[in-house]
Amino acid sequence: MATVLESVKTKERSLELVRLLDTALKASYSKSFTSDKLKDLPIKLDDSISIQDTLSKAKKDILEASLLDITVGIPLEDSFISKLYTWFSNNGLKNFLLDVHVDPSIHGGFVLSLNGKYLDMSFRKVVQTYVQQNNSL
Repeated sequence: MATVLESVKTKERSLELVRLLDTALKASYSKSFTSDKLKDLPIKLDDSISIQDTLSKAKKDILEASLLDITVGIPLEDSFISKLYTWFSNNGLKNFLLDVHVDPSIHGGFVLSLNGKYLDMSFRKVVQTYVQQNNSL
């Protein structure tokens, strides 16, 4: 089963899940609470760990995840976001969430930022570099 981070993939979805986890945590202390109320959450319940501990760990995993900021020129479909997440995960990035931003001014390509490292592979950057090189001639 996928981890909670793999299930949500993005910062936006993780914030929604944290709200749901908070609600589930509060409800879990009620005598009328049953684990079937968690069936829609991407959380695997482990019989050896209390429901509260499981929910708390899922929330902690989300809040401690690194954010991989990715800026693109157009909105991305969920299927493409899943492929991006899988690619980064398969290539060594662990415990992260995608934070996807749309900025049409980059005109294509992408801009990545993670832990203070920045990679600009946008078409805007290519054009700026070309103009700078040709203005100095």
